[in-house]
Amino acid sequence: MTETDKLKKQQGTGQPPATRWIAIARTGEFADSSGRKRRLTPELLDEIAANYAASEEEAPLVFGHPKDNEPAQGWVKTLKRDGEKLFAEIAQISTDAKEKVQNGHYRYVSMSLHPDGKRLRHVGLLGAVPPAISGLGAVEFAEDGRLTINFSAAELGPALEPEGETMENMLKELQTKNAELEARAGALQKALDEALAGRATAEKQAEATAAEFAAYKGEVKAGERRARLEKLTSEGKVKPAEHERINAMLDALERAGDDKTVNFASPTGVEKISPVEAYWRELEGRGPSPLASDFSAYAPKTAEPAQAIDLSHKI
Repeated sequence: MTETDKLKKQQGTGQPPATRWIAIARTGEFADSSGRKRRLTPELLDEIAANYAASEEEAPLVFGHPKDNEPAQGWVKTLKRDGEKLFAEIAQISTDAKEKVQNGHYRYVSMSLHPDGKRLRHVGLLGAVPPAISGLGAVEFAEDGRLTINFSAAELGPALEPEGETMENMLKELQTKNAELEARAGALQKALDEALAGRATAEKQAEATAAEFAAYKGEVKAGERRARLEKLTSEGKVKPAEHERINAMLDALERAGDDKTVNFASPTGVEKISPVEAYWRELEGRGPSPLASDFSAYAPKTAEPAQAIDLSHKI
């Protein structure tokens, strides 16, 4: 006796069904939810049943065919094929589902498969939505809460997920998105490279400008030093032979740091000046060196200019 005959016999005697098995699909050629022709063979129903493992992915009983499989109104424990039909054993049916089925809001069941067309995704309770498969019958709950099926000519069946075409479309969509992301990543990388290149160029220009400015400051400082030394030399306060030593002292004081200050006594009071400037002030405070004076001023004066003496006769 087939599962269908068992359920008919139980319903005919008025006894509650011994199981919670319901028919969710049958063999034949049907149009899926996208209008494409799908052929369900006994071998395919066997494969769907064999692929189902509640311990790995438990398919829910739901209202309609929600994309996220929520909320669950019950759970499919196992699947089996009996004759031309695929049966599902349902457990933990919610009170809401029982009431809505008993009140006639949901009269039919249907199955949804994963895109590969060989694994159960969920079992849906259908109301006004036309099913894709006819000949499974209306669903109802017995008074003890068990789910039964009346096999009649009422329309019922699975909303099959498109198989290869859907997978192909999904792959194309993923490839398109991947190409878009790669293009965006390439554009961002190019912008980053340009920014880094611009930054490197700006840093080089800044370094060159800083070096040029430092060289200019060095030239100005060297010119000011020469001018002060020449002035001191012209005033007789510094001898040309002292220039090398004075420059060495100035270099040493500059390396010690211009940020340091010393107290320097001046006619206007005590000033805080740099060590370099203090050294200049000391040099400028010198008196004229006697060696730098005109010696003709100290020669003895005579009434007549000196005459040359012919000593050739005495040799």
